[in-house]
Amino acid sequence: MNEEQAETVRMIYDMYLHDGIGATKIANELSIRRRVAASGKIKWTSSNVSRVLGNPTYMGYMTYGKSFSNNYLEQKRINNHNSDTYMYVKVILNR
Repeated sequence: MNEEQAETVRMIYDMYLHDGIGATKIANELSIRRRVAASGKIKWTSSNVSRVLGNPTYMGYMTYGKSFSNNYLEQKRINNHNSDTYMYVKVILNR
């Protein structure tokens, strides 16, 4: 992620947590400020903003258990679509 994208993510969380603005209004504000989305477009939607707000990585968590191997011989990766079984670990950075 480049610095401009990181700044956009910080803006989204700041508007959501501190200003109490919802996803639709945040999307409109980002479009007005001409911030570039991950798709490379300036047009933001509420689903784009909700995806950022629901991303565990942006919230400071590592997610484990999103895939598993079918057996020890074949080692084929299978995606786990049951998010209830994921394990989230809070990342603590020493700065």
